[in-house]
Amino acid sequence: MQVKDFAEVRENAIREYAFTDLLNNQPAVDVQLQEAVKALMMLRALRLYDDYRAEKPVPTFVWLMFARDTSENPKSFFTNHLNHVGDAAGLEQVRIAVPSLRGHYLGERFFTAMR
Repeated sequence: MQVKDFAEVRENAIREYAFTDLLNNQPAVDVQLQEAVKALMMLRALRLYDDYRAEKPVPTFVWLMFARDTSENPKSFFTNHLNHVGDAAGLEQVRIAVPSLRGHYLGERFFTAMR
């Protein structure tokens, strides 16, 4: 089964088994999935940074994330932190704001999907 085929699977148990099997048997899919999550997180970081600069309300982790020398703006955040995910560390191992950003993005996606 390929990733594009998952939309056709209606039963969650079968979809979960097939996805687990895909990740275990095709390591490139895991890498592609991490890269996709990084891209989505970067997009969210850009939007949050724009809101932060415009002095709109943002979650606390945003101003903490962009107050550091190594992540003063989205480019330095990506270069110094997010870019390393998948090379030397997983998403859960990068300490600076990545878990908060991931949680913010995923939480927003889940909330939207439940509407």
